[in-house]
Amino acid sequence: MDIRIHKFSAIALAVLFSIIPENREAKAQDLTRVEVEETSAMTTVTGWDAQNRQMGRLELLQGRFAMSDLFAADRDFRWVTGRRLKVEALDQTLQWESEGFAPTLSLPAHPASQKALANFLDDRRVKAVLERHGIGFQSNPHQEDDPSACDLEGTHAYECSGETTCAIHLVREHPEIAPPGTCARTVPAPYAWTVHQRAFAGYHLDHLASEEVQFTQSVVAQCCPEVITPTGVMPAIYAKKTCPESLTCSAQTPCETSCGTVTRPGACVGCPAYHDSTEGKCAMYVEKADWTDPFAPKGKKKVFNVCARFAWTCGDGFCDVDEDCANCNADCACRGDNICMESAALNEAALCCENGICD
Repeated sequence: MDIRIHKFSAIALAVLFSIIPENREAKAQDLTRVEVEETSAMTTVTGWDAQNRQMGRLELLQGRFAMSDLFAADRDFRWVTGRRLKVEALDQTLQWESEGFAPTLSLPAHPASQKALANFLDDRRVKAVLERHGIGFQSNPHQEDDPSACDLEGTHAYECSGETTCAIHLVREHPEIAPPGTCARTVPAPYAWTVHQRAFAGYHLDHLASEEVQFTQSVVAQCCPEVITPTGVMPAIYAKKTCPESLTCSAQTPCETSCGTVTRPGACVGCPAYHDSTEGKCAMYVEKADWTDPFAPKGKKKVFNVCARFAWTCGDGFCDVDEDCANCNADCACRGDNICMESAALNEAALCCENGICD
């Protein structure tokens, strides 16, 4: 029997903690046993392999809780009634928090680097539990690790790097509305961009995914360093949040977005965050997409791709912000007939692509 479901009262449930093996990839078929424990407020799913090694564990809290720093940045009060999802798979972790219980079945796909998490959550038994509680993730089309991800598209691209807030499209149109925060409003985001997306207009949170965005929203993408906050330490991350483009959001009539619900104009809800997914290296840039949106607000039809570079290494073919011809000649030097791409900065004296790529 490959799945066991136990139901307990909230008082009777005891949670057991296990050490998760590190640096080992998991496959969905590795889960030979899955155990589900449920109370009125907490659902726990744990999976083991044939050698009885714990491959993954998730905890889904449904009820009242205090949001963590990353997810509470746009709220006046931390305490909400909603859902908090924590997942561990080997040495990888995921967290997502949202007010309310509206079905959220198209959360962004997991990054290619998070294979253990993706495989654990893609197991049919684990996936069925989450879907029963209105939570689902898009599939990831990327099969290989890629330090560059142009995984967000939209119009009205706006940079808010170096700031602790980000003026989304709604805020720029209505300056009286407070803008959402970046990096828990604690330090300026070294890199941050926002774009606007119309519902059912061909936009994607991951532009290679099959499911299009179903809500008119802005999306903020941000690189955040490790941050020490009053409640603890927030690891270095690349993260997104979705923000409804509506003036009518309230506790009585919350607005839905791709990553959850929001109860006031100008606020956002964080998409799932992955612990230290950037390895301390994260940068962003924007490039023009190959299509336009004729019905975009204010006639700004051009669609842009927001791209993130993270956890890069010398020799991956891209001259990153901390690389140059001196410390990474393999990525930064132009050889033979190669020239810098139009978007890159060329150091003529050294024939070196700075922050770009030779092509």
